[in-house]
Amino acid sequence: MGRARNGFGRERPTPTRQRSIWAGAPYFVVAAGLFAIMFASSHWFPSPVLSRALRAGVRLFATLGASRYLLAKHPDEPWLGWIFVVAVLVKEFASYLRYNTLVNSYGEVGDASIFDKFGQRYWANWTGRSNLVSIVPNVRKSNFLRFLTGVVYYLFGNDMIAGFLVFALIAFLGSYLWYRATVEAVPFIDKRLYFLVVMFVPSILFWPSSIGKEAVMQFAIGSAALATAHLLNGKLIRGLLVGIPGRG
Repeated sequence: MGRARNGFGRERPTPTRQRSIWAGAPYFVVAAGLFAIMFASSHWFPSPVLSRALRAGVRLFATLGASRYLLAKHPDEPWLGWIFVVAVLVKEFASYLRYNTLVNSYGEVGDASIFDKFGQRYWANWTGRSNLVSIVPNVRKSNFLRFLTGVVYYLFGNDMIAGFLVFALIAFLGSYLWYRATVEAVPFIDKRLYFLVVMFVPSILFWPSSIGKEAVMQFAIGSAALATAHLLNGKLIRGLLVGIPGRG
């Protein structure tokens, strides 16, 4: 609530402007349009420069849309919108540093390089560029990550940098689920301080920002944590829906 003065010079409360949860819809529409163009270009006339530019646009507009939705969804957290956008940008920068660490410091020796090779094989097979059929006996453990990398490449382009950034966003979503789970379970916590911790602590920010199990584990744990918080607060259906994506 803001403050204003009446005709007698006394302060009176003024209503806070209510935000609509649909305020972010135009941004999501633009993001969806850019994604469609990116998907088509990466399959029929692939260009790394064009794909990377379009991916940047998709991430930007999707982030702006999400920030406006969250502001409307959680009016008691008026700071969340701009910090959310900053957190996404910092996470992507950390992912780029993580990529450079793998390439320049480790000589591309790491799990991400292995998953990248399998992802390229899946992409080539699914786009008709190769007759080699990559069939795995199951999609558990490392096979799941190989398959998931292929899905990411199929949707966002056959580009290792794209893979790093998408996995970084998966980890970012996991961090946000951690935050929301804690707020749900401990409503009197300093929300802004805790958000800064789960988003900007270097070990959380840097290491799970690459193709690999860390990003997926971070999302799964965050999903399970929020589901547990909902279940303990008696929100059975919501808890089950939130927990299903992180199952296993």
